[in-house]
Amino acid sequence: MGKTCSVSEAREYDKGQQLPGLTGKVKVVFQPRQKESSAQPGTTYQDQGIVLCDLANPKLELVVSLYDHAPYDKSIVGKVMTVTPGPKGGLKSNGS
Repeated sequence: MGKTCSVSEAREYDKGQQLPGLTGKVKVVFQPRQKESSAQPGTTYQDQGIVLCDLANPKLELVVSLYDHAPYDKSIVGKVMTVTPGPKGGLKSNGS
């Protein structure tokens, strides 16, 4: 696996900039939601948010949005998670 960045490093990326990967500790797992695609009306996708905090500075947090991924439950809270770019467009910053 290639280099991943920390939550504090990821917060420095500009909106739309590609991240090589991201590692942080899971703080919150939101319920997954079904949403309708704006690009393809009538089709839905699953969206789930997970709050990750920085391993070195837990006060620094960000939300990762996972699309069309098997849902996670609260059992992953407190675990270290590494997110890597997927085949459908990768891992992008949404800015600060």
